Amino acid sequence: MTSNVYNNELLCNVELQHLRMKRNETLLLTTSSCDILYLVSGTLRVDDSPVAKFRAVSLERGTHTLVCSLSGDALFEAVVVHIDRRLLFHTIACSRDELRFADTVLRGISSNVSVEELASLCYLSVSTFKRRFADYYGIPPHRWFLWRRLEIASAMLRKSSLPTYTVAALCGFINVSHFIATFKRRYGITPSRLLHESMSRVAIGADTY
Repeated sequence: MTSNVYNNELLCNVELQHLRMKRNETLLLTTSSCDILYLVSGTLRVDDSPVAKFRAVSLERGTHTLVCSLSGDALFEAVVVHIDRRLLFHTIACSRDELRFADTVLRGISSNVSVEELASLCYLSVSTFKRRFADYYGIPPHRWFLWRRLEIASAMLRKSSLPTYTVAALCGFINVSHFIATFKRRYGITPSRLLHESMSRVAIGADTY
């Protein structure tokens, strides 16, 4: 049933990277594309900007300084989602306005920003933003951003052991029941079932060594 469920996904090659750090530890993270860091637990400063639990930050290509600011010897955990920028923006050229539009789209994926706020960041009216968005992607912004967050949630469930409620919170779904229903409508399988199948495949793979 699930063999073809991920076909035609825009972010089909999403890769995940787990990070764990102790208090006051510093890590240099180098990104090669447009990555998104999702903080699972603890608190963190990324390039001197604080990131709170269950929040995300877009990382441009380059090297970023991460500083863990937990108390005691606790660990923080984060998931970095690596996305090939060409998959997102292959229909967008490279003028200054178009690059601003692309950066704004990335911000819309990594956080629950309203269309009005995104339009303002692009110095466009809401109607112009929606029209330009439809020209690039063929569907309204709300649906496009929802599908992208569901794709990232799918990747987290398939490639990590994060529970459903954590994945829902990381991907901007305040109501877990709504996340489960929306996910099942999109993929024909519940998040918990997908997580169970993924963990079973990992366990079977481990048993073969």
